[in-house]
Amino acid sequence: MMFVELDWQAAVVAVIVLAAAAYFARRALARLRSFGGGAKADVPACGNCEQGEKPSTNAPTAKVLVQIAPSKNATRARGR
Repeated sequence: MMFVELDWQAAVVAVIVLAAAAYFARRALARLRSFGGGAKADVPACGNCEQGEKPSTNAPTAKVLVQIAPSKNATRARGR
């Protein structure tokens, strides 16, 4: 078996790449496990609720203050 001599910069790069690969694998595995099912549609994803507890309904509802749409009679300003 042939060993390649690594300088300190190559060793640091190898450690960073391995750490990034481990982080990516951990996040990917967590994401894949979240698709596993078992969760009901009406249960929030945070997982802080007890088994029979319903999510809080105290959240404010969003209201449309102003709806912006182009006027049907407006003409575009041409280049000046």
